[in-house]
Amino acid sequence: QPLTVDIHYYYILELSFYLSVLFSRFTDIRRKDFLIMFLHHVATISLIVFSYVNNMARVGTLVMCLHDAADILIEVRTFYCKKMQRCTGAMASFYRKNMSLSVEKAISFAW
Repeated sequence: QPLTVDIHYYYILELSFYLSVLFSRFTDIRRKDFLIMFLHHVATISLIVFSYVNNMARVGTLVMCLHDAADILIEVRTFYCKKMQRCTGAMASFYRKNMSLSVEKAISFAW
């Protein structure tokens, strides 16, 4: 599948964003979720590079959209936990359920 100019710029934008966030993790204040977020960003960068090198633009853009959606949910969870000073079981359950549904929909859409 040919890589259009728009998708090429989307890859550059996403890769530069995740690389900057990955390196800024070491200069920011360490939080409890440092390792989880570090692994999340390493996995995202690996998937972006792998899909670009192997010319799998459809799957690559899907992965980038999923990780962007996951980042939004992770930030909402982090804000909620800071605001309430604790993370409730209901919020954790809501987060897990929405993430699993998003992944299932994305996998069925890709194939």
